[in-house]
Amino acid sequence: MLCLDFVDTMQLGQSMDVELDDLIFRLFALLTAKFEDGASLAANGQGRDHDSQAAKLLADGIQGIAEEIAIVADANGALIECRSR
Repeated sequence: MLCLDFVDTMQLGQSMDVELDDLIFRLFALLTAKFEDGASLAANGQGRDHDSQAAKLLADGIQGIAEEIAIVADANGALIECRSR
């Protein structure tokens, strides 16, 4: 994994560590929003008034959100690993 550290060589306002911390926190906020979106779809799917097509659309939406969560979580994990070096 490529981890770059320009803190010692460049100072453009905030340090890269502060910017990286902010990005990590923002990605956690994005993950929270994605989980809430998925929970909303799952709650809608609990209703008994959905036909098969509507239930499939809900399930597909949840699958798509789960894939997005996995991508953001992986990226956030990589950033956290870089920060700890």
